[in-house]
Amino acid sequence: MKISAFLAPIAAALICGTIIFAQIGRNRSLDQRLSALSSNASTATTNDVSSNLAATLPRDSAKSSTSSENVKTREFEERVARATEEMKEIVAGIGESQESLAGFFGALPSVIKVIAELGIDEAIAVADGLGSSGRLFPPADGNATARLMIYLLVAEQDPLKILKRKDLKLDSPMGGVQVSILGRLAMRDPDAAIRWLDTQSIGDGPKIAYQRNIALGLLANDPRRGLDYFLENPAAFPLRGVGQIVADIPISDAAKADLIHALPDPRYAEFRPALTKVLMRGSLATASVADLRQQANALQLSTDEVANFLRENPSALLQRDPAAATDWMKKALPAEDYSKTVATAIRQWTEQDFNAAATFLASMEISSTRDQSIKEFTSVVATMEPPSAAKWALEIQDPTLRQSALRDVGEIWFRLEPAAARQWMKTQGIPEPSSAQPQSESP
Repeated sequence: MKISAFLAPIAAALICGTIIFAQIGRNRSLDQRLSALSSNASTATTNDVSSNLAATLPRDSAKSSTSSENVKTREFEERVARATEEMKEIVAGIGESQESLAGFFGALPSVIKVIAELGIDEAIAVADGLGSSGRLFPPADGNATARLMIYLLVAEQDPLKILKRKDLKLDSPMGGVQVSILGRLAMRDPDAAIRWLDTQSIGDGPKIAYQRNIALGLLANDPRRGLDYFLENPAAFPLRGVGQIVADIPISDAAKADLIHALPDPRYAEFRPALTKVLMRGSLATASVADLRQQANALQLSTDEVANFLRENPSALLQRDPAAATDWMKKALPAEDYSKTVATAIRQWTEQDFNAAATFLASMEISSTRDQSIKEFTSVVATMEPPSAAKWALEIQDPTLRQSALRDVGEIWFRLEPAAARQWMKTQGIPEPSSAQPQSESP
């Protein structure tokens, strides 16, 4: 498969690789190295190459400065030359990685290792020095593959530097890697991203992908400006498609406060469902159920908005605080929806931790909600511990629902352990399933 089909995830993987490499403390980040190795003698600090070298430098300040620049230039060239030679060895091992996704990612750690000690300009010089016999995007050969990796890693540190390189041709009819790089810039400096886009000759169709990245950057940094950007570009952001874009933004505490202030603004009425979802989801990971309930009241969420939040996140709420969650659901949801929502949450919880779900089920009062929840519970547990599921199914009070649950458990049990299942079915008066094929008898 052509690697061009995986350009978006490749960019994300490269960025993650850089972050991981920096976090484990093996090398200084590219931007830190850049400040230390800048060729601008007026702002860069002089490196103590060695005491002997310092002693041999001329005392004349102008000559000393020139000599220092020469030393730095020489060091720059030496580092680039060494890294280029190492990269050529890696390129030889990449082979036809543009035809193999595994080959591409297999070379990534080696590429990161080579350039991690380089400054941004040094890394770019290495990539430029590799050259290529074909296109860079998608990569035509091993050299192009290595260059693409390096440029993307550099773009994580200084996206604008790469975007300004017209000769790289990282764009495509619908944006490609260039869109991903703009997204990095937009999250750091939305205004710089807007200025860059304003200078480009990009058709209205492809331009939408760039505008969406800018919108996300604005929303993450200044939500009101982000919302205004939506309104200013209606062709790029049809209102019915904006909700999901807004709902997916990473939101800081400062941005959350801005969104809260934006809610009553009539200009953003169309965005309100998405904004409330962002605010509530943003608190879901850490806030208690009681705090979430207070937040919903403070935001003056409508009955429907609260109900939608509860239906979309029942398991997370139930696992956080079962008593508080079920109390909120019972008061905020219609009776039929309440039972269904709790049962759905129990099923999801059971899939993650059936012991914890069982403990909660044991504490529930006898009711139709408990019956439905037990049925969902047994349908999951039967695949792991059929005897336990069978015992739980017998606790369902509604006779019709209980019989249905017992049959379901029996069918699953029969597929796993035919002999034990047959014996249990006889005690319960459940006929052997004619359509169920025991696993041991499967071809």
